[in-house]
Amino acid sequence: MSRASSKVTFPENIRVYKTDYSEPSLISALEGHDAVVSTISGSGLKEQQKIIDAAILAGVKRFIPSEYGIDVCHPKAMEIVPFFNQKQQINAYLRSKESQGITWTSVATGPFLDWGLQAGLFGFDFKNRSATFVDEGTQPFSTTILPTVGKAIASVLTHASDTENKRIFVHSFRTTQKQLLEILEKQTGRQKMSSGQGGVFELLQAAMFKGGCGSDFETEFEVHNDLLELRPDNL
Repeated sequence: MSRASSKVTFPENIRVYKTDYSEPSLISALEGHDAVVSTISGSGLKEQQKIIDAAILAGVKRFIPSEYGIDVCHPKAMEIVPFFNQKQQINAYLRSKESQGITWTSVATGPFLDWGLQAGLFGFDFKNRSATFVDEGTQPFSTTILPTVGKAIASVLTHASDTENKRIFVHSFRTTQKQLLEILEKQTGRQKMSSGQGGVFELLQAAMFKGGCGSDFETEFEVHNDLLELRPDNL
């Protein structure tokens, strides 16, 4: 689904449903579908409630909210990153709707490694050859590459009964900021990165790279890679 005003184009084999997010247009788009995978972000997170209500009326069986990342329901993570509270509210809303016939699966993947490196999420500024570390960059965290995220979501749907009304945790591997930096320097042949300050992802970095905030899945949660038949990766 895409906003009616959106100019984004998609491959010819992708069917795009334009919507103004009114209930009739949402129901029209969702009728005949078994599942909704939400990728809404930012200020649009609360719009998921409208989609959930329309999905129930349209007979959708499974809703996967826009979660991903670290555990957005972790109390410490919610204290650090305010918009995690909106994601937690969507989780609670889905639980409240179980009696109306819809099921849900929340998927936590850790930060997207391939996208995050380019976007500066991990604290590395390639242009200025600087790095910003949290707690000296030694805290392990879970991360996932985008192809594995896609496979995980598809596998949630093919393992529908095992993932019904559950929070699922998957990752490609664990790493640290320091380990990422060492491999980046080796693979790119760059000069040593100096210590930098600031960045647009400061809040997320604080939650991702501090211990006990829901970012190290193997330490804090049950990891569901085996359940979803996801092959292991390595950095």
